[in-house]
Amino acid sequence: WCLDFAYPPAATVGDPQSICSGSTTAGLGGNPPVSGSGAWSVESGGTGTFNPNASTPDATFTHTGGNGPITLRWTLTAVCGADAADVEVTIFTPPAVPTITAVPTNPDAGSSGNQASGPSATSYAWSISDGTITSATNLQTINYTAGGSGAVTLGLTVFNVSGCSASNSI
Repeated sequence: WCLDFAYPPAATVGDPQSICSGSTTAGLGGNPPVSGSGAWSVESGGTGTFNPNASTPDATFTHTGGNGPITLRWTLTAVCGADAADVEVTIFTPPAVPTITAVPTNPDAGSSGNQASGPSATSYAWSISDGTITSATNLQTINYTAGGSGAVTLGLTVFNVSGCSASNSI
C-alpha cells in the first residue's frame, strides 16, 4: 500500500539535440521532481558526463565517447512510483585536422605573393602571425605577405557541413 497525497511523477525532457564529438549540449530540459528525486543516465550510444551533476533537471551533457546517437534518460522517483523520459543526442564527427600547404614553404622576410591552401571543407578561417593575409580569410587558398622576420605562422580552422571544426597551424 502506498498512501501519498501527491500525483505520481511524470517525467518530461527537452527536444532532441545535435552536438559535435566532444562537445556539450544545451540544458536537457528535465522537469524538477515535485517530490522524491530525479536522475539522468546514459541509456545507449556513448558516454559522457552531466553538468553540474546527474540530479540536476536541466543539466548539460558533455560527450566523451561513442558515435551516438546517445539516448539520455531522466528518471523521476517518488514514494508511489517512478517515470522516465528520454532525449536523443546526435553526435556529429568533426573534420580531420587540416593539412596546410604553403608556397613557398619558408617565405623571405617581407615577400609578397605567397600562398597557402587547405583541404576541401565547407568553410575556412585563416589567421597569420608575422605577416598579413592579402586575400579574404575564408577561402581554401589564401595569399599573404610575410612579415619583417619571415617567421610566418599560418593558422587554419576548417568546418564541415555539421558546423564541427578542426584546426592546425604551421
